[in-house]
Amino acid sequence: MQVFRCVLLVAAFFAGQAGSAQTDPVRPWYGEPAAPTDFANPGLLISTERLSVLLGDGKTPPGASLVVIDARSSDAYRAKHVVGAFHIESDTLQDAKRQPYCLVKPDIMGDYAKRFGIGPKTKIVIYDANGSRLAARIWFTFWAYGHDRVCILEGGWNRWRDESRAVTGAAPAKPSQPGAWEPSDKLRAVCSLDELKGMIVPRRPGQFPPTMIVDARSIAEYSGKDVRGRAGGHVPGAVNIPWDAVLRPVTAKRPTPERKGYFVWRDPSEIYAILRAAGMTPGQPVAVYDQSGGRSAHLTFTLYLMGFTRAVNYYAGWREYGSRADLEIER
Repeated sequence: MQVFRCVLLVAAFFAGQAGSAQTDPVRPWYGEPAAPTDFANPGLLISTERLSVLLGDGKTPPGASLVVIDARSSDAYRAKHVVGAFHIESDTLQDAKRQPYCLVKPDIMGDYAKRFGIGPKTKIVIYDANGSRLAARIWFTFWAYGHDRVCILEGGWNRWRDESRAVTGAAPAKPSQPGAWEPSDKLRAVCSLDELKGMIVPRRPGQFPPTMIVDARSIAEYSGKDVRGRAGGHVPGAVNIPWDAVLRPVTAKRPTPERKGYFVWRDPSEIYAILRAAGMTPGQPVAVYDQSGGRSAHLTFTLYLMGFTRAVNYYAGWREYGSRADLEIER
């Protein structure tokens, strides 16, 4: 409560000084770097305009240099999709029986690569109609297995349709030759339960913790009101950043029941403020989790986008942690 009152007093001070011509502009706290104006790794996102250019006239397949993947449901994909896009049902890229990481077997990803014509240098673009939550799971799986040129279409399917870009119901052309990319034997950016437990450390007042655990679920799940397991609550010491807190809505140009708008990432400075308020620093090891790896994949993607590249995804999530009677839970 005292800290809260202090924040209010500081805010009131600056508000009272705002009208004075003699007052210097408000500056960051001592030692706090200026918020970024650009994403640290902008190549993880691709605009609808850029993808449209890469796809050309939509009549000639882009070839092995570009592969587009639709992460929506099978029915939605069959109805209409981006010209040339292949399809992966994102929820199939998790396997609760494959401990300790719960990712699908590498040969499944290798099979997708062969069928879609994906090579080591192929640019992979993924989209969905769910704020990129489904696309992020596919991004993370390719990324975890070592592919370096995977990105997400900003605004996804809904933005593509809102801008009246080319779509089709036809199946994509088969690649001229099988893809040569092979999943790596060494996983990256993924975290096991034992590794997560090693990151649970006491938080000291006035200091940033050496490690950070972030819960990407809803506030209700984090607090234990929405129970999706043996027990509700969160990992001890975890802070809550709901996965969609980093997004902002954009209203459709001509709203209809089918075209209501889409979501894009907030400005880098806004996301930076969210992360810093949670106590995060760019060089800090961070473990992100949710229920079963999807929402946490989205937040992990956001952290990489912002340059927080020591982030890992506890992919087994609360589905594993919340089912264990021998683990401590906070509420």
